[in-house]
Amino acid sequence: MNKIITRFAPSPTGALHIGGVRTALFSWLYAQHCGGKFLLRIEDTDKERSTKESEEEIMKSMQWLGMVSDEPMVYQSQREEIYKKYIQKLLEEGKAYRCVCTQERLQALREECMANKTKPKYDGKCRQLNIDEKSSEPFVIRIKCPLVESITFEDTLRGAVSTKTSELDDFIIARSDGAPTYNFVVAIDDHEMGLTHIIRGNDHIANTPKQIMVYQGLGFEVPKFTHLSMILNKKKQKLSKRDNVSSVLDYKKQGYLPSAIINYLVRLGWSHGDQEIFTTQELIDLFDISGVNKSNAVYDEEKLLWVNAQHLRKENPESLYAFLVEWLKCNEKDTTSFEEKKEEIVATVSLFTEKAKTLEELFNAMSFFLNNSVEYDPIALEKFVNEENIENVKKISERFTSLETFSKEEIEKTIHTFVEENGLKFKTVGPPLRIALTGSTSGIGLNETIATLGKEKSLERINTFLAQTSKY
Repeated sequence: MNKIITRFAPSPTGALHIGGVRTALFSWLYAQHCGGKFLLRIEDTDKERSTKESEEEIMKSMQWLGMVSDEPMVYQSQREEIYKKYIQKLLEEGKAYRCVCTQERLQALREECMANKTKPKYDGKCRQLNIDEKSSEPFVIRIKCPLVESITFEDTLRGAVSTKTSELDDFIIARSDGAPTYNFVVAIDDHEMGLTHIIRGNDHIANTPKQIMVYQGLGFEVPKFTHLSMILNKKKQKLSKRDNVSSVLDYKKQGYLPSAIINYLVRLGWSHGDQEIFTTQELIDLFDISGVNKSNAVYDEEKLLWVNAQHLRKENPESLYAFLVEWLKCNEKDTTSFEEKKEEIVATVSLFTEKAKTLEELFNAMSFFLNNSVEYDPIALEKFVNEENIENVKKISERFTSLETFSKEEIEKTIHTFVEENGLKFKTVGPPLRIALTGSTSGIGLNETIATLGKEKSLERINTFLAQTSKY
């Protein structure tokens, strides 16, 4: 069996979004699973819309997700001579021809077809005229549609897909300025790159018969096709820009992990029993294109957040630290003080993952620990801070001072004993104490909070709190 070779071929006309990433992911996973190759091609022939900035953003997105090309990238804009060679071959073999029909004639033909309620298509007027390349009239080059009943290909998800040639026409493969057209160059590139499997969205199904015309006209082996179903929004409509779906690098800025993005996207159309959470290596081991579902998938950002939270909790502390540094840099934040505290952060970061769904939430949850000072939530102060509660905080801090072992267990025992001995309710002690230490009433467990800060910093913050609330 030949080595499996797949590809992803984005156009650099904008950022990389969910639909494109899932297509790339399925192609990459299938190649990885089969021990094959995954290739990248930049389809940059649209000179007006293609930009270097878009290309760079696409490449950064792919690198962040770990889906890199196994060979040097191919640029369509650099392959003009290759396309010309194959166009000339088709002309010489009588499988393509020059067409001098004007735009006015083509428009009139289109209107006639529509009036007769037939599919608009070229009528083949120039097919047998043998128009010379020295023609004084501008011409395009058309490929000859084969005189067979239908063109059929086997789709991995949909089985045999047939298109009657009566619905096709001699489509243009080179415009009047010599520029080759999309369906022609795609077929040439896929052959030249040695692709065995084409995995793409089902919006390309209509293009496939045209590309097969090129394959067959040039004697190329036709690759295997898989056309993925659409991703829909919650209203079961095609996902669009109006749905405010982020680009890949936006997800990175928002604090998502690349492994979570991959995990979530692969589940939009593929499953392995009831398992929801996968490592990337597990997906490589388990993924097979035949297991992809042909029904449409529904994008759900809440589910993506949940998946990201699970991945945060599975990461080891060193990796979490590295991701946090990367997230800070991605958001153009100074990482100096953060990196200076690496040892402390690595030792404690896992404590804060339980309630965090993103790296941003994780960073914010740790902020009380990382910051040198505390900013008090005014609502929390108004609700929980009064003269009696301040006095309780003061008395507990005195007990903390005498502790020789400042462990979570000793801290818990100290607070519990104080509450019991004074016949108090925990809410008169816990919330104001947490406010003194972190500025708010939410976060990880109080005992873990105090132990994480340590004895010196905890007492320092309590003293600052007592000084600032003395007016109560």
